[in-house]
Amino acid sequence: MTSAGDLLNGGFEVIKRRPGAVLAWAAIHGAYVLAVWMLVMPMFLRQFREMATAEPGPGQFAAMQGMNAFQGINFLTSFGGYFVGAVLLCGAFRTILRPDEPGFASLRLGWDEMRTFGIMAVLAFAAPFVIVLFGLTVMLLGLLIGFALQSVPVLQYLLIAVLVIASIGAIVYVWVRISLIFPLTFLRQKLVIDEAWKISGGRFWKLFLPYVVVFAIVMVLSLILMIPVMGQFFAEMPKLMAAGDDPEAVRQAVFAMLERMFSQPFGMMGLIILMSALIQAVSTALYGGIMATAALGFLQDDGLEAVQNVFD
Repeated sequence: MTSAGDLLNGGFEVIKRRPGAVLAWAAIHGAYVLAVWMLVMPMFLRQFREMATAEPGPGQFAAMQGMNAFQGINFLTSFGGYFVGAVLLCGAFRTILRPDEPGFASLRLGWDEMRTFGIMAVLAFAAPFVIVLFGLTVMLLGLLIGFALQSVPVLQYLLIAVLVIASIGAIVYVWVRISLIFPLTFLRQKLVIDEAWKISGGRFWKLFLPYVVVFAIVMVLSLILMIPVMGQFFAEMPKLMAAGDDPEAVRQAVFAMLERMFSQPFGMMGLIILMSALIQAVSTALYGGIMATAALGFLQDDGLEAVQNVFD
């Protein structure tokens, strides 16, 4: 029977089999982020300066309209990021599910990638609405509990805390259960929803535990990545403090700090983008390997499909 340990090993198997491919994924992701950064960051700094220095009234309104246009461009670049992520995730699936299929760094551009991108796009649109609706329902229940138990504040707070924790748990549970829609769609070469939910039934913890381990790894690496950013921030603090109590001087010092820290793509930001791209590639390899191994292993355990051992 496929265990949580097998799934975690499947994630590391992707890196073990194709270390060069993972580095290529990091380069592709980093190139995209760098290109977006060079396009978007100057616009953001300009709009930020305009909003902060605009006169009250029509000037602020015009500056806010400019910021809304910036948000629209940022929204479009996010979908470009989903497409790049879909291509790289399919590369991780391909390493486990179709290791002999040709493609540079296990990457191809075809219907597998488009289906995966479509699922990501739909989830990106639908998930916030579902979560907000769910959150409003939980808030209403919390208000009802608070009103009914206002004479017993300890029990009131306890039940509200339980309700919040249960709500978060429900969201995590659903996400873990449907996560296999990605590798199964890749494996079947058609959109699969019901089968993903079916084969993950009774296997929540087998999936959840490897996901948590990878999440912890990514979080530690991300915190390490923040060290140069925080170091640069603290290095800039004396310049901000030197501005004193003059609001205009403080504003100008903040603008200068942002430009020094974030407007130079081949300075500190280039290093951060490079490191974050490597972390993203490792994350894609680990999560993709876990999901692909789970799809194959669970199908084999249920006798639904005869498959080769994923570690052969």
